[in-house]
Amino acid sequence: FLTGGSADGSDEPSGEAADTASPAGETSVPAQAEETSSAESEEINVYDLEVGDCVAAVTDGFTVQTVPCSEPHSEEIYAAVTPPEGDFPGYEAIDAQAKEMCTAEFESFVGLPYEDSMLHVNLVIPSEERWDAGDRTALCTIYDPAGETTGTLADANR
Repeated sequence: FLTGGSADGSDEPSGEAADTASPAGETSVPAQAEETSSAESEEINVYDLEVGDCVAAVTDGFTVQTVPCSEPHSEEIYAAVTPPEGDFPGYEAIDAQAKEMCTAEFESFVGLPYEDSMLHVNLVIPSEERWDAGDRTALCTIYDPAGETTGTLADANR
C-alpha cells in the first residue's frame, strides 16, 4: 500500500510491505471491525483514512478510493499506531517502528499470528511535514495477496 514519504523529503507516499516483528509502542485497534462510514465509494486523501475504511484503489500518490467493506476491495485499515515521540527519525526508522507495531496488532484482528497467516500487512506513515506538525499516527492495512476481498478480514483466521 502506501507509506508516508519518500527519501527526497517530499510528502509523496511510496509503497512498501511489512515484515514480521515483535510488539512495541502505543496502539489503537477497533473493538469490532465496522463498515466504512461512507455508504458509497469516495475518493479521499490517504491521510484522511481511518480504522475500518476499505480501499478499492489508489488513484494517485495521495488519493485513494474507499468503498464499504461489503464491496470488493484491495485493503482494509485495521489499526492505528503511534511510534514514539521525538524528532523525525527518518522514513526507514518510522517504517520499521510502525511495521513492528502493526504486526503486533495483527493477531488480535485476524485471529492468527502474522507468521501463520496467508494475509499481509502494509502501512500509511506520516510524512516528515506531518510528523513535524504533530501527526505521528501510522495506519496498518491488511490485504490478501491472492486478490480483492469482500467483507472485513476481522477474525478471518487465515
